[in-house]
Amino acid sequence: MHLTLHATTRSAQRGVPLEIVKAIYWYGHEQRAPGYATRVTLDLNAIHLAAADASELCRKLERYQGTYLVLTDDQRIITVAHHGARLFH
Repeated sequence: MHLTLHATTRSAQRGVPLEIVKAIYWYGHEQRAPGYATRVTLDLNAIHLAAADASELCRKLERYQGTYLVLTDDQRIITVAHHGARLFH
């Protein structure tokens, strides 16, 4: 798993800890995104897979349901975001 500088910055700005990014990367639901990218989303199935034997982790992951990563074809994480959330500067 490799995060670009942009992904690291966005993860910090959006309050998504590295352990959540790892759970999304390893257990999230993949779908194609524009520009030959892949979007990996933390959905309920991913939460249950990641926290199969740890109810505490399950509760923590539920807080981040809908959070997603965008990956390049070579599996580099290029951004981290929350589904439906728009950040205005």
